[in-house]
Amino acid sequence: MTTSFLLLVWFILLGTVTQLWKTRRIFNPLAWFRLTSWSIRFAFDVLPTMVVTVLPGHHPSDLTDPTGRVNRV
Repeated sequence: MTTSFLLLVWFILLGTVTQLWKTRRIFNPLAWFRLTSWSIRFAFDVLPTMVVTVLPGHHPSDLTDPTGRVNRV
């Protein structure tokens, strides 16, 4: 899970820097502020769930489905 998360972060950063370079906003402080704030919000959204899933005795059915998702059987 750690490797997957780090790869996800790396490719998101790589894609974002590429897009900033192409749009000539690579040195725009506002763009970097937005990227940083989004990254922090993403981490606080994803990391708690990741921590819970690696605890001993965890079973996937213990987590509730996110709002807006429908389970179809």
